[in-house]
Amino acid sequence: MIKVNKHLSHNSWITLGIRTSCQHKRVLYLKLRNNNNPGLMKYFKDYCSILSKVIKEAKRMEWDTHILNSNNITRTSWKLMNREMGKDCKNYRFQSLNINGRSITNHQIIANALSDHFTTFPTMISQKIYANNYSTTSSDNNHNTISFSLNQVCRNSFPNIKYAVLVLGKLRI
Repeated sequence: MIKVNKHLSHNSWITLGIRTSCQHKRVLYLKLRNNNNPGLMKYFKDYCSILSKVIKEAKRMEWDTHILNSNNITRTSWKLMNREMGKDCKNYRFQSLNINGRSITNHQIIANALSDHFTTFPTMISQKIYANNYSTTSSDNNHNTISFSLNQVCRNSFPNIKYAVLVLGKLRI
């Protein structure tokens, strides 16, 4: 006799009979692992196929019950599909953020810090490109250096694009 411990689960389609059958399948597998009996192998394969059909039918019946008892069939169907695929529908949010060695939990401060970071990020990148390539401080040379560096990076990525230096006076907005 096989003893089955009852665990609480969100999968209500898993009945006591299915749990018992899964444990019996595990016992058969352990016996088969140490035995090379073709009759036992056939019995194990048949048992597995029957068990998988029973599990599929139990899930289908559970899904049908959920869908028939719901007010919004489409939403319930999507929830069931996402749960079956392992996607969690919970919305995770920042609990805290480490800024300059301090742990911040205030959501407004976190939002402002992220906004400041992403608005100053392009300026920091252009300054690092300029500092790494040339050491002159002319503003005209700075513009040429940045466009030259970006052209070096992008030219191989998009071979059909012809790059040209653009002066702000040529733009029509």
